[in-house]
Amino acid sequence: MKKIMFTFLLFASVLFSTNLKAGNYVAADLNYTYIGTNQYLIYFICYVECDTINEPDFKLIHFNCSSDSTLSFTDTLFSIPGTGQEVSLDCGCSVSTCKGGTAFGVREYAYTRQIYLTPCDFWTISINDGFRNSVSTVLNGDSNSFYIETTLYSQTAMYNSSPSFSDTPIKYVYNGYSYCYNHGSIDSDGDSLVYYFSSPKINSNDTVNFSSPWSNSNFLTASNITLNSVTGEICFTPSANLSTITGIKVEEWRKINGIPTLIGTTQRDFQFHVKTYYNETPILSGIDTTNSHTYNPNDTIHYMEWAYGDTIDFDINAYDADTAKPNCNCHPDEYSISWNNGISDASFVTSDNSSDSAYAHFHWVPTYNDVISSPHCFSVMVHDYACPFFGESISEYCITISSGVGIESNEVQKKISIYPNPSSGIFYIDFSTESNLDCSINVYNVLGKEVYKEEWMLFNNDIKYKLDLSQLRYGVYFIKISQGSQEMKTTVIIK
Repeated sequence: MKKIMFTFLLFASVLFSTNLKAGNYVAADLNYTYIGTNQYLIYFICYVECDTINEPDFKLIHFNCSSDSTLSFTDTLFSIPGTGQEVSLDCGCSVSTCKGGTAFGVREYAYTRQIYLTPCDFWTISINDGFRNSVSTVLNGDSNSFYIETTLYSQTAMYNSSPSFSDTPIKYVYNGYSYCYNHGSIDSDGDSLVYYFSSPKINSNDTVNFSSPWSNSNFLTASNITLNSVTGEICFTPSANLSTITGIKVEEWRKINGIPTLIGTTQRDFQFHVKTYYNETPILSGIDTTNSHTYNPNDTIHYMEWAYGDTIDFDINAYDADTAKPNCNCHPDEYSISWNNGISDASFVTSDNSSDSAYAHFHWVPTYNDVISSPHCFSVMVHDYACPFFGESISEYCITISSGVGIESNEVQKKISIYPNPSSGIFYIDFSTESNLDCSINVYNVLGKEVYKEEWMLFNNDIKYKLDLSQLRYGVYFIKISQGSQEMKTTVIIK
């Protein structure tokens, strides 16, 4: 009886403290990691304004099974020791509210617990807590509740871990300057991720109401807002100062018995704050296989293919157009580079970090275990030391590891050319052949699904062909050209 009463009092105290003390949420992530025998580590990371009260030590979390409601339950997550650190991007002449100043300040709180989940068609894991901070693009009434969820199809993929994100979902953007945001996604299982815009929620059924003309995909005044469904990268050039929110739904796909299968979804909530300031955002090059240590605007390739056993070495170079400004001890002309450790057994070494000539060198020797259908990706961030907020940009780099059998070991590779690559969808293919057989071309997305097919009739042995894939979405695609028993394989990027 005493144990039952104690449990009840603990649950009641958690419920009371959580509902009473939750502050104004700016953004949040909710994910899980499989650790064996139906056990999962659940992580909830929330970002809260500093001018509100501190977060409690507990968070209620709900687990709902779609196929058997008797399995549904509510539990508590516990704060990680040392949580509550400031993540504001302030500086000496722009002090945040976390330090007693007036600039926008944010703290990061993290909660976790090990949970046992009985196999279910799919679990919905959710937190409904606290308030949203007010932003320019959402009706104020919708700031009264915050909801976030992730799903797990545990009978289909019992041993799955959700993707995690290394980049904080709060960004300060300079008005009039182009900007790209990347989540720094890591999926420990090597599953394929697909990204969509998705409205932030106030409960399990209802989303926030954007003020006209805003929406989840038109969340600020900007030209050409784009979302790359394969990398999750969002790009735009803002043209008005405001604070805004949007959401991203990440679908996780895996081939099961040869069939691409949806095995889970993850929702991200995040904010952008657009400010007026004259600061050139530092930028990153593509893959520099010459290891020049020098930024070259022609280094635009962010995806390449190697065979396992190859030694992969390349530079990623940065550039910032600003010159030194002596005020406030800030240095918009200097920058530093970091990465998300997206490929765990690779090395990423920066040189002259925190200077105006920083670059990074990537080194990796993949093994046969790295030969999978989806590319290995990692993200790189460069930020300067401007005030009142850092200028930063993030880029993603992807590497596909092949078995060494196919185009990379075939003499035909010496005769084929596909250009431009990347392109907006129009590619030109040149190659020579000694065969008179007709050719076929098959195009596959990163999930292995065929998205285009065409037959070619050969009229001579020097092929010049225009391949129009402009109807496909942005992303990475795999090309297979077949001529009799001979196959040629390569990769293209639509940007």
